[in-house]
Amino acid sequence: MAHTYIYKACEHCKEQFTMKGRQTVARQKQARFCSVACRSASGRRDVTCKHCGLVFSRKASEAADRHFCSRKCMFAEWGCAVCSKIRPEERRMAGDTHCSNRCALTSQLEELARETGELFAVCRRCKHILPAERFTKERKHRNGLSNDCKDCSRAYYEENKGAYQRRRYQYQAAPGGIMVNFTSAQKAVRFALWGGHCWMCGIADATEEDHVKPISKGGSHCLSNLRPICKRCNTTKRGAWPLPAESLRANFRHPSPREGSARDEGTERQPRVHWTCPQCGKTDLIRAHLARTRKY
Repeated sequence: MAHTYIYKACEHCKEQFTMKGRQTVARQKQARFCSVACRSASGRRDVTCKHCGLVFSRKASEAADRHFCSRKCMFAEWGCAVCSKIRPEERRMAGDTHCSNRCALTSQLEELARETGELFAVCRRCKHILPAERFTKERKHRNGLSNDCKDCSRAYYEENKGAYQRRRYQYQAAPGGIMVNFTSAQKAVRFALWGGHCWMCGIADATEEDHVKPISKGGSHCLSNLRPICKRCNTTKRGAWPLPAESLRANFRHPSPREGSARDEGTERQPRVHWTCPQCGKTDLIRAHLARTRKY
């Protein structure tokens, strides 16, 4: 049986070819390329890298979206000048070499440091450009400095000092203690009963607060367990519990005694004594006049 061969020109290499073998005439008419290589090559396009100018080949479906020959060229052309992240399209169209205002500000600070020879930073809170000595060091940041200057950090701590203390007390608290919320005004009224005197030694320099029963020993963070104390007594006392009787004895006249109190200037407060519950056997340190009437 004679076969009919149709000669055609390859659409890629322009050479004539024919379909060999038992192929139908209709199949020969549909052929467009002389080989698989020409068919694959015809589906690719040449693309010029926008950064280095290198001409490379990509599939026709990918050629429209490929602008660079490698990721290195892409980041070099579209990357931020500070952090190397890809810049947003609106910033690239505007000719901005930074991905954000923060990176632009960082670039200005680095330029200022090269000109003056000193390191500068911007405070996150007051927005002022300050020298490096006005910030604390933090290695996790790019410039090695904190986001807030020392003045703003101190002011923020003073405003939220109570919250910081409660968080620290929660870490140190032992089982049995409770945390009672109170305002700074209530605390000031409570401390005013001592008239600024230390509750242990009586000196008029009580600048710190003390938990009579330490929270690490089961004491509670409440007004009834807080008293003013001087720095020396607070350092000496630390987490001691129970306290010796001589430490609980009043060394000065209470500035605001209760109405109807029989104590006068020469009367000394009775020391606390150890009292044991007859039911559970738990021992506690209470005042002597309460030990005579307390049952459980």
